[in-house]
Amino acid sequence: LQGKGPCSLAKMAASKGKPVLILAGSVDLKAVEELKAICPRTSVLAISRPELSLEGNLRETPKRLSKVLQAWIETEQWELL
Repeated sequence: LQGKGPCSLAKMAASKGKPVLILAGSVDLKAVEELKAICPRTSVLAISRPELSLEGNLRETPKRLSKVLQAWIETEQWELL
């Protein structure tokens, strides 16, 4: 994630004490750990399913995005303001 937009945004938010939610097709757990060490109020969610092809994941993106966000909303307790 280093040098990419989401990481830069998370660092800016962390400097202001703000939480960040990053949605990605897939995530590298080591990269997430490194990011959370710098920006602890960052959540990173993968929306793809590893067992599906790229085409299958693209087809399911709207449904997966909705499902992942709903699960996150139900389990997280962020103060969004």
